[in-house]
Amino acid sequence: MPGQLYHADWHWTWSIFPISCYLFALLCATCVLAFPPTKRIHRKLAICLIAIPIWYGFRYSDHVSYDYMVNDTFARTCIIWISHASYEICVLEFKPTLPRKESGGSSLAEKRAEVSERIYQARKVLNDRNHVQVAQQKGQFLPIASDPTSGEVKYVATDKKSDEVVKIPTRISHGVPIPEGYRHGYTRWRFVRYHFIKWLVLQCLQYMYIAYESNWSPMAIYEDENEASFTTAGLALFHVYCNLEDTFDWCVGSIMLYDAWHSVFAVFFVATGLDEPQEWSLALFGNIKNAWSVRRYWSRHWHNFIYHSFNGHIQCVTRGWLGMRRGDLSTRLIENTGVFFLSGLMHSAIRWQEAPWSDVWAITVWYTAQMVPITIETFCIPIYTRLKRCLANRMQFKEDAKWVVRLEYAFGYLWVFNWLIWSIPAYYNLRNHWTEIRLEKRRIESGNLAAAGNETG
Repeated sequence: MPGQLYHADWHWTWSIFPISCYLFALLCATCVLAFPPTKRIHRKLAICLIAIPIWYGFRYSDHVSYDYMVNDTFARTCIIWISHASYEICVLEFKPTLPRKESGGSSLAEKRAEVSERIYQARKVLNDRNHVQVAQQKGQFLPIASDPTSGEVKYVATDKKSDEVVKIPTRISHGVPIPEGYRHGYTRWRFVRYHFIKWLVLQCLQYMYIAYESNWSPMAIYEDENEASFTTAGLALFHVYCNLEDTFDWCVGSIMLYDAWHSVFAVFFVATGLDEPQEWSLALFGNIKNAWSVRRYWSRHWHNFIYHSFNGHIQCVTRGWLGMRRGDLSTRLIENTGVFFLSGLMHSAIRWQEAPWSDVWAITVWYTAQMVPITIETFCIPIYTRLKRCLANRMQFKEDAKWVVRLEYAFGYLWVFNWLIWSIPAYYNLRNHWTEIRLEKRRIESGNLAAAGNETG
């Protein structure tokens, strides 16, 4: 029965159904993008039909493997993928770009070439969100995206997670613009070798961490110990360590896991010739040194699998329906809050699939709460900038002096660290508390039903 982390009696044949559902949805979405409907209502109907096999793939994600982490990743993939497919089909309304034909009939070979070209472009668009960040360049025939507010058809290049327009050098491959963003200069087989070795290293690190976490971590050793057995200082140190390990597991553990998956698919797509090395980065996550604020932690360091598709759907509401203006502070705050809220709902759905007996809503609260420090930063940074300028003029020092910059970075990193080490354990505590309340309610209901049964018996 679905709705578990994994099954102890799992058999490989169980995985056939959810994986087949996912592949069937992938095939259907590729066909829709390759041969797009002419009417918008038909596009929306198509994505609704595609969502049916994805739902069954997601619902039976615990049948994919005996490893709950594989099942968890597959469940996330289903949700992220259907959101991206909806973004391409219904929001951007992608259409393949084909060579202009001369007047006259087409031969069978030309028709086959056109079908092949359509499928190639659809696959590229469906498996890579990078093309949505490319600005339309003069003299190039790029795929068309519709603006729901003005009706204009054009590509708008934006920075990774800001709303600022940028110019990105691009090249056109089969009509699909590909950003020249990954300038690592690796050849195909050097790139494959790099990611294969990286995958091996990350796998070893994960096994080592799991072994430590299961056998030698104080959280495992003292799991059954009564808090009364600790001294006051020992208990305080134990709680500090627990917070540190929870935060490390959430942040660094996730990086090791998802970067390893990134390397697996990078090796597959590049080694098979489906993609070029320049279409893949060397790392899924950004450099941690860029995370000197909570906003930059999410925008410059963390992966951005979901941002563009979630934000695209939200912008249909904020800018298309509500008419909010691009660039306004209120627009940015509302849209960013919406992205975090949708991300929380996605994680709640996964939690419901994997552990329906426990609380599923605390994770939505945690993700939405990320806007609290981001909002504080939004209002405090301009105030600090003006204050720093006044102090620099009064005390005669340069605003960009090295010691000033170092202090700013130190404070920023400390701010992010403190937020994570407080909020992540707080999430776990809230989830456990709400789970206990939910289980207690079920125990009371079961007791009442049992009592009612005894009375009627």
